[in-house]
Amino acid sequence: MVNNMSINQKIVEKILECFKNTNRDLTLKEIAEKTGLTRTTIRTYLVYLLATGKIEETRQIGKSKFYKLKNKNQT
Repeated sequence: MVNNMSINQKIVEKILECFKNTNRDLTLKEIAEKTGLTRTTIRTYLVYLLATGKIEETRQIGKSKFYKLKNKNQT
């Protein structure tokens, strides 16, 4: 669980930067490929980023979930 681990802000920034460089939602696999991080690491940080409201899940196709930066104007 994310609460029991130390969150590395450099990894958070790397993942968020990945979203800033695209106009579409991304899968876990795409984020891993763009950042060079493992899918396990990405999965852990996606849980954190979802919980803190920085990203949102946009859709699911089969087993693949898609994510994007959360619009700051949304409540």
